[in-house]
Amino acid sequence: MLPFAVTAVSELRTNWLTVVTWAFSLYISVSFACVIWYAVREARAGQLLQSPHSPAKFILPPWFWQALLLGIFSIFFFPPLFFVIVPMLAVLISSEKDSTGLWGVDRFSVGGLAKWSLLYCGAVIFVEIPLADWSENFFTVLLKQFNLSNPEQATVEAFKSYHRWKDIVFFLLQAVILSPILEEIFFRGFLFTYLKSHTSILLAAVLSAGVFAFAHVNLGSVIPLWFLGVALALAYQNTGSLLLPICVHGLFNLLTGLSLLIDKGNS
Repeated sequence: MLPFAVTAVSELRTNWLTVVTWAFSLYISVSFACVIWYAVREARAGQLLQSPHSPAKFILPPWFWQALLLGIFSIFFFPPLFFVIVPMLAVLISSEKDSTGLWGVDRFSVGGLAKWSLLYCGAVIFVEIPLADWSENFFTVLLKQFNLSNPEQATVEAFKSYHRWKDIVFFLLQAVILSPILEEIFFRGFLFTYLKSHTSILLAAVLSAGVFAFAHVNLGSVIPLWFLGVALALAYQNTGSLLLPICVHGLFNLLTGLSLLIDKGNS
């Protein structure tokens, strides 16, 4: 693969990484500026959190909890996918909407979705880089006080152990396509939207993002993932389209995977 081939030669590695670093820095800086400009414009118009396209609140029917228990029970016999599918079916039935109305799959053109996914992901990474560094240092120092270690996220450790290109490609496909779809349907499409019925929009975004962060079972990444979850919830709230957080999530995972590939090539 390209990262391995380019980083095999020391001089090429240095020059290539320098170009990539500058280009990436420019990308996230421009993206951050664009998203801030958009957020200020929407806030002045009173549409940042209350857009005409914001996903509607919904109330769960009494039988929903029975369906949820069935979903939880099914994970002992079937893949965890069933745990997501059962609550989602309950949401669709209870709201009496199809996926177009509920998740706004028709709100963006292909070009518009690609543009805003790139911009929003770049803006998120602009904040994530210093936040992740601070979080890692903070928890490393904190855990040392109790003689505890802070291992990497299990999926990251697994990815670093792969050496065959087929394993790497398969893992990236899961991380870039399957996981973002399932996680965004559950955490933003279901949990965030449901919590809005019982609390404020911002608190619903924070609470659903907290569940999202701790679900990854890694203390060092909790704060960065919490911020990512809030950002994705606000993107869904402003646009009413679940496709935007899905694409941003997938792009975020892709860039993370490529950075790990570059590290593999350097080592």
